[in-house]
Amino acid sequence: MQHLLRRIKRRLRCLVPERKAQILMYHRVAKLASDPWGLAVRPKHFAEQMEVLTRSCRVMPLSKLSEEINQGRYPERAIAVTFDDGYADNLIDAYPVLAANDIPATLFTTIGMIGSSHEFWWDQLERLIHLPQGSLPNCLNIQIGGRTYVWTDDGRVPRLPDSRWRMSNPPPTARHRLFQDLWHLLRPLPAVLQRQALDDISDWAGLEHTHRDSHRIMTAEEVRRIIEDGLVTVGGHTVNHPYLPDHAPSVQRTEIREGRQQLEAMIDRPVTLFAYPYGGFDVQTARIVADEGFLCACSTRPTAVERQPDPFNLPRVQVLDWDGETFSRHLREGFRRARS
Repeated sequence: MQHLLRRIKRRLRCLVPERKAQILMYHRVAKLASDPWGLAVRPKHFAEQMEVLTRSCRVMPLSKLSEEINQGRYPERAIAVTFDDGYADNLIDAYPVLAANDIPATLFTTIGMIGSSHEFWWDQLERLIHLPQGSLPNCLNIQIGGRTYVWTDDGRVPRLPDSRWRMSNPPPTARHRLFQDLWHLLRPLPAVLQRQALDDISDWAGLEHTHRDSHRIMTAEEVRRIIEDGLVTVGGHTVNHPYLPDHAPSVQRTEIREGRQQLEAMIDRPVTLFAYPYGGFDVQTARIVADEGFLCACSTRPTAVERQPDPFNLPRVQVLDWDGETFSRHLREGFRRARS
């Protein structure tokens, strides 16, 4: 009899998700021809995912989740929805779905890019190296961060027409390898040097200095519009989206402090939530964020929220372009993985 009861209990544990909280991380709600970082969820799938949350979870604002945690309470089966960076499709394609399902969300905004005529640097790099039809010149000689780098190839490197390729995969062609190499070289640079390098690459590739409407960042007016009914809250995401541990503490503090001050001036509301760009931080970074008065900070550690979490290292699960059924399965698995 005891053996039978144990089998029944095990079976029930498989059927009932663990009662853990999760923070979901989105970047874009859009259908893209190429998405090497896996940042975009198609609008149809996003709508299905939000329906799953409405049916099966306790969705709450990240500020409320943080407040519960800071007061020693653990909100079981809670879900907080977040978006990083500030792409215009967050307002155009994501917000109507959030509003229709009454789902609160936090938008971590890179204030230095709001209203910019430039794309984010990683999108510019994709447009110049990964997307062009035909071939690129077979030798690139470029100064990046005060050093000279040279790439050569025996032939003119063709584009591989495979929209499924991701940056985390091995590079199948010389062009993909060049794309990865340049990304790693550009990420640690200050924004002004990133832009200078991208201008040089644009000249080398023979492509115009332009931007795509599909990759547009929100304007200040659009940010104010998305938060006007209180469903969406704005959080800090620095001024220029640097990988913070690569920079001196004084630079980190300036990015974090000025990012918050500029956001608050733009929306005329306090900004108390923060997300580390690229999820990157160290002990010094977390201390600066705490010193600057933020209530919590989100990383990109892909797990559920622990029962006694570090409020300045809150994990987030990146949501991929899953349909509703697949999303539901990943959500249940995420709850089960974080047993305490």
